[in-house]
Order: sequence, then C-alpha cells, then structure tokens
Amino acid sequence: MAAVANVSSSVFIGTKFAVTNQSTKVTNEQVIVMVQACAKQLADDFDPAWNLGPSMVTFYANVSEVPPKSFHVAMLDNSDQADALGYHSETSIGAVYAKVFVIPTLEGGTVLGTNGVSVVLSHEILEARADACINRWVDGPTVETWQSVALEVCDPCESSDYAIAVGTDLVSVSNFVFPSWFDLGGSAPFDKLGTCSAAFTLASGGYAIVRNQRDDQHDIYAQVIGKSQREVLKAHPLSRKSRRLSK
Repeated sequence: MAAVANVSSSVFIGTKFAVTNQSTKVTNEQVIVMVQACAKQLADDFDPAWNLGPSMVTFYANVSEVPPKSFHVAMLDNSDQADALGYHSETSIGAVYAKVFVIPTLEGGTVLGTNGVSVVLSHEILEARADACINRWVDGPTVETWQSVALEVCDPCESSDYAIAVGTDLVSVSNFVFPSWFDLGGSAPFDKLGTCSAAFTLASGGYAIVRNQRDDQHDIYAQVIGKSQREVLKAHPLSRKSRRLSK
C-alpha cells in the first residue's frame, strides 16, 4: 500500500487515548465495550493499514485519573454547540482532546449500532490518531479550486461503518480510508469497506476539506458531497473542519 506523500507534518502524537464517561445516557459498561472495540480496530485494522506502531485506548472511571499526556476523549450528554455530535481540538497550551455528545447522537442512532455513539467515538479516535494537531495536508490532483486535501481519514467515507465483536456484543465503528486514498498512484482498496472508487474520490455521504495552494494558505475550501448525519461533527467552531477553515 502506498505511503502518504507530501504531507506538511510527519508527527503522529495520537497514541494514548483516555476515554471518560460523563454522560447519563450511556453506562460505564457500555463505554468500556466501545473502548474495547476502538482498541481492537486500531490494533487489527487501522494501525497496520497506516504502518503505525502500537496505540492504546483506555477507559478511566474518573477524570482525575487521566494521565496528563494522554489524548482525553470525554463522553458528554449535551453538545456545547448546536447540532454537533463531537469534535477534536486542542487547548491554548497545546493539549489535545475530543468530546463526544451522546444525546444528539442518539437522536439518529443507537449506542453501539450503525450511526451510534460508538461510531462517533471511533471517528474521533481514528482522525486524532492520524492527525492529532490538525495540521497535515496531502498534495492532490490539481483542479480549479483545490490542490491539497486535509488528512482526515474518516470523512471521505464517513457515512459507512462496520461491526467489531467484543464478547457477545457487535460494536459499530467508523469506516476509514487507507494511505492509497491520498496517493494518485495508489491502487485499490482505498478504504476499509471498499466504498471509494479511486484516490481522492468520495463515497456517498463523504466529503473532504481542501485548499487552494495558489493563494495564501489561509484560503481553504471545503468540498461537501452528500451531507451525512455525522457531517455536523465538523460544525463546532473548535472542530477539525472549522479550525482548518479559519487558518
């Protein structure tokens, strides 16, 4: 599988994820099952596909127990921005974190099933694993409106998910693209479920964040094709999409 070429940053720092449950709508036991599914997805599917070393996803019953250098993912009831299901950002001192909002997610999905809370958690973890600092770009096909695409590994195929067995539970996790999706010379498959037909193409319900390199790099153009339920993941002003668009 081809390596990602011409990326603006080569540092992967999303290696240790600490998940806490501050929601009243999912139990600790349910979150533990999600965490186990995400850990299995990283170990069996994502990290090998991206040629990454081992990563960890751990549940902590108390926020005070979260190790200071971990990527903290908090499960919360209500969104702090209308319609957002979750987002990933960093503090003013560079600490990265994510939030997953349970109540708005449950309006269109279940806890562990398709479009469920577990899928949002998986989406955030995978994208943070690939680009925790939200600053990686890949050169793409030169077209009129864009020349590079953000290294977002779930967005191009985000409307699909698949199940991972955890004990007797089947837990849905997010589909994701392979490095071949970011390589014009790459060959199939381009994503885990085979929904993308070629490099830099979008599956139904997917989208990409792009920019025009002929102008100042602050001019970033979002290309949205077939909005999915989870497209609001990027609606929050601190989200990955909004932060890229504001840079």
